[in-house]
Amino acid sequence: MSSDHTKSTFTGQRARWAIRLLLVVLTLGGLVFSLRAVERSGRPKHPTRPNSAGFELEFEWVMRRPIIFIGDSVTRYQYLSLAYRLSHGHWQFEEPGFNKTTEIIDRDWHDWERFMRGTNALLKGNEVCDCYRNGTWDWTKTVEYIENRYFKTPHYTMTFFQAYDDRPGVCHTKGRLFPEKGAPYFDAPLDWCYTIPALLDHIDKTYGQSIIVLNLGIHGSDYVKWATAFARHSTRSGSILIWKQTTPSSDGRMPESKDFELFNIFKSSKVVVMPTWRMLTDLYNADNSAVFYDRVHFLPHINKLMNQKLAEIVKRELGKRGFSGAR
Repeated sequence: MSSDHTKSTFTGQRARWAIRLLLVVLTLGGLVFSLRAVERSGRPKHPTRPNSAGFELEFEWVMRRPIIFIGDSVTRYQYLSLAYRLSHGHWQFEEPGFNKTTEIIDRDWHDWERFMRGTNALLKGNEVCDCYRNGTWDWTKTVEYIENRYFKTPHYTMTFFQAYDDRPGVCHTKGRLFPEKGAPYFDAPLDWCYTIPALLDHIDKTYGQSIIVLNLGIHGSDYVKWATAFARHSTRSGSILIWKQTTPSSDGRMPESKDFELFNIFKSSKVVVMPTWRMLTDLYNADNSAVFYDRVHFLPHINKLMNQKLAEIVKRELGKRGFSGAR
């Protein structure tokens, strides 16, 4: 009896200690949960990652790799349209109160300094603009033009390099090393000057595996030379290289056949062609005014369409490479 009583007493003590230990664990767990909840509630939500399921589904691809745009004003406006979307969580032309007097992110401002300072300010501090033009709004009368835009948030990295055949074979794109010291508009000597092949190498070294979008757009650049350099780079780079097809114009002076020679160059490469003409055929044939606001530049809703199509292409290409989740 004494032995049974001792065993019973010991078993009861063990049960009570187990209950006390369980209560301590539950209490500490609740405390940790509460502290984390307080931390989350006090942590500011970053404005460039809105709590919108639609937003995340549409643009979570941008989080996976840096995206680099290379081109002229047509490409710049597509970049600015997307940069505004990532900064504010909506397309600018779809926001309440948008009207003809709104300072538009992807349209003319009629003065270069005002344009560069103003568009930079609309991006909520997310962009550094290595920008300067010492000419009139008429680009044909501009003596010097520099426009490289660096968009960066905790979630997104995006860059626009302005590229022209400025000094063929010597300098297609140029800029300064520390634009943050003078941005968004300043005059200073050049620190770097790249051909397209050299710029592509610079992008890979600086950003790693990226999404590189090249568009020659509306200017008389050496299309075959640029396309050949792009194709060669695609065979030795881990980046996704997307050739945005030559931009159509409202007067029909830039036919799709202009790119046929380039398509043959891309056949033996890893370059992905973004079919601009195919995207716009129905709108273009139905009503030019629904596409363009001048001879070559698109209305805001077309820049949105371009970025949505780009998202589809990137998601497809990343899927081919085995990427299924955001970075």
